[in-house]
Amino acid sequence: AQFLTTLQRSVHMQRLGWAADHPTMVARGEVFEAFALLHLGDGELAVGRALAATDRFEHRPELLETQLSRMVLARSATGQGDFARARELLRSAVADATANGREAWVGMALEALADVEAAEHGETPATALWRDLARSALARLWSEREGRFSALQDRDHIRR
Repeated sequence: AQFLTTLQRSVHMQRLGWAADHPTMVARGEVFEAFALLHLGDGELAVGRALAATDRFEHRPELLETQLSRMVLARSATGQGDFARARELLRSAVADATANGREAWVGMALEALADVEAAEHGETPATALWRDLARSALARLWSEREGRFSALQDRDHIRR
């Protein structure tokens, strides 16, 4: 459901970008669209959308769109057997996300790296453990964020 919402909002973002004559916003919306499409099962279209947007916005390391683009392109590289390229993209994502304090993106990139290893070398107990560790870290992170958000809502409710 969240990827459908992401897809809808990405299309809306692109429409707003076209209306405002802001091609960078359109391109960034295309990257969100690509990420959603990838997780909705249309990897080929996702890669096409990500590649179409690649040269139309600045890939700064702190931008979410930079990380999403890397994730989509890494999945494509893995599917094509270009494991070195997939690792390069994902290691860049890990490094940039770490440098910018984006723990959720570190976890997602590490999980994707485990998938690359499994695709190249087969599923092993070590890659399964690695993937599970990344997933549990993400789950813990989201749980903590939900707790902080609920506490903020409670404080705001009491203040009102």
